[in-house]
Amino acid sequence: MFEYEAIKEASVQGKKIQRTALIIGGSILFAIFVGLLVWWIIKKLKGNDLVDQSKKDVNKRNLTYDLSKYEQMASAIYKAMEYLTTDEDTIYRNIDMLRNADDWKQLVVAFGVKDDKNLVEYLIYELDSDEQSNLNAILSKTGESI
Repeated sequence: MFEYEAIKEASVQGKKIQRTALIIGGSILFAIFVGLLVWWIIKKLKGNDLVDQSKKDVNKRNLTYDLSKYEQMASAIYKAMEYLTTDEDTIYRNIDMLRNADDWKQLVVAFGVKDDKNLVEYLIYELDSDEQSNLNAILSKTGESI
């Protein structure tokens, strides 16, 4: 009889431990979910500082091209970075068309935010350090850099 009681008590204790482990595990997962949700909401509400600042700072009277041209350039640059390989020549060619800081700011605005990255973040992500240096050399005539 004693062995039966001991086995029964061990079974009850095992079930209590399982229940406690499930509660703790569920609580941890819930806390992670809530944390990620809060981070995502804050990120969406905050917007993108570079894009927002560029919108405020760009002087449209100094733009070299009409606004649709910047949209075309932004689209070409995004497509150059969209797939497995990056088409650096397309990026360089489009950036080389910029003549001043306002052109750069308007390109940043036209690019906007794609995949949670603005133009500078995308370029830094896609280009290695030598390519970033080449791009900064091209951008230097505008007084800007990535």
